[in-house]
Amino acid sequence: YDKHIMRDVYDLLETKSPIQKEVISLYLKQEYTAKSISEITDYSYSRCYKIIHRFQQELRSMYNE
Repeated sequence: YDKHIMRDVYDLLETKSPIQKEVISLYLKQEYTAKSISEITDYSYSRCYKIIHRFQQELRSMYNE
């Protein structure tokens, strides 16, 4: 990805709560699915999915203006 985009992604990640950071980092850096993240953490699949989905929506809104 473009360095500018990756900087935006990590800047947005820094605004998140510790739980959100953990889930999103596992998703982005380790390429884990929401299901995999729920299996290795204490968070439900639903919670992981929602965190990832909302982050994706935020990124889309940043670039679809």
